[in-house]
Amino acid sequence: MKIEHKGDIRLSNDDKSVISVSLSGYLKIYKKTFGNKRGIEIVNVNGKLSYSYYSGNKKLPFEPEGSNWLAEILLEVIRKTGIDAERRAARIYKKGGITAVLEEVAEIPYDSEKNKTLGNLKISKFSNSQKASYLKVVKSMSYDSEKAKALILYDADYHDNKNLSILYFTILKGMSYDSYRGKALNNLLVG
Repeated sequence: MKIEHKGDIRLSNDDKSVISVSLSGYLKIYKKTFGNKRGIEIVNVNGKLSYSYYSGNKKLPFEPEGSNWLAEILLEVIRKTGIDAERRAARIYKKGGITAVLEEVAEIPYDSEKNKTLGNLKISKFSNSQKASYLKVVKSMSYDSEKAKALILYDADYHDNKNLSILYFTILKGMSYDSYRGKALNNLLVG
């Protein structure tokens, strides 16, 4: 799958369609499966969305096939790119609370997109089990830089629970780069 995007892209509440793209913005998705190539281009032209759908080398009408295909693949695109992450996290939170957001973050494959979704959570208001879930998400991240960002967001009092403290410091201990470990630790001292 190849994805290109520019500008502020807003999604429908069901994550199956694009409802707006900022002026001169676009979303382009191309996917090849079992020799079948398909693509969708959504472009803001003079304030109006223009939809193009391609199957093979042919441009076809967007409705209904292109619209249906977009609905099928958009969630995967969202999770890979972090498009509309903050508003999406707010919608998920409103429907299912912190637990629902953390469950969604666990489905996101890339650390930076996980952090985009985690960015607006009020971690200090989490229950201890939710704090543990948050820290488990952080522990699952691959890159120290993203782990450090997520630990800095973790503004909860890390020592209010022994198990949380152990999990927090286990993450720090597992980080390879002292500079990122130092940023996370500095946040504890300063915060």
